[in-house]
Amino acid sequence: MNGHKIIEPVKWDSDFFGMKIGKTRLDGKFNRLGFTGELDKGQFDLIYGTSNTGQPASGCWERLGFYFVDCMITLSMDFDAKRYGHLNYERCDNLLKEDINACYAISEAVAPVSRFYRERAIGEELTKKLYRKWVDTALDGTFSDCLLVERVKGRVAGINAVRTEKDAGVCTLIGVDKEFRGKGIGRKLWDQAFAYWALNARGIGSVKVKFSAGNASAFGFYIAMGFDKVDKVDYIYHYSKSGQRPAKIS
Repeated sequence: MNGHKIIEPVKWDSDFFGMKIGKTRLDGKFNRLGFTGELDKGQFDLIYGTSNTGQPASGCWERLGFYFVDCMITLSMDFDAKRYGHLNYERCDNLLKEDINACYAISEAVAPVSRFYRERAIGEELTKKLYRKWVDTALDGTFSDCLLVERVKGRVAGINAVRTEKDAGVCTLIGVDKEFRGKGIGRKLWDQAFAYWALNARGIGSVKVKFSAGNASAFGFYIAMGFDKVDKVDYIYHYSKSGQRPAKIS
C-alpha cells in the first residue's frame, strides 16, 4: 500500500470501467475502523479485497460488505530454454481484420470465467471489452510482449498472450476456439510460448500461469503440462457501493 492508505486507488481499472475502483489487503492486520472511515468518504464504487488465507470462520469480511468472488491459483514450472529452442512460434504483429476478429471472439469466449463477468457493477459487456483489450495490448506490446496464434488450415484456432517478468515467463490470456477444443491446440499454444521465451528471454528460470480454482479442467491441463509448484493462492472479494452480490459461479 502507498503510505498509510487502507484502500489504494486502481487507476487503470477505474479509467477502463468508468468507475472509482480501489483495492485492499484482507489479513490479520486489516484496520476495520479505518476501512469504514474511508468508505464513509464515498470515494469508491468497487473495491477488490485480496487475502492469502480465505474467509475467517467468523465471516468478518462479509459483515463488512465484502463478498467472495474467486480463488486464483498461480502455478509455476522450471524452464530450461534448451528444451524448446527447436520449436517454432507465430508472433502476430500485423494480422488481417478477419484474424483480429477471430482473436476477439476467442477472448470473449474466455470472459465468462472472469470474476468481473459475474460482478453486477461491471457486467458481461464491459468484461468482454476488457478481454478484447487484452488482445489489443498484446498486439501493440503495451501489456504483453506479443500475441501468439495457432492456426488450423489458415484459420485462427487459439491465442496466447505472453509476457516476460524479470526471471519468469507469464501467460496473460490464453484461449481456444470452441470448435477446436480437445484437439491439442492448448498444448501447441504453450509450445509456442516456450519457443518464444527460449529464443527471446534466455534469462528466465520459470514459467507461471494464473487461473481460477473453479476451472477444474485448467488445473488438470496445467499439471499435465508440467506446472508442478503452487506459487500463490489468492482469495478475491469484492465490495460494491450498490451492495449487490456478484452472480454465483455457474
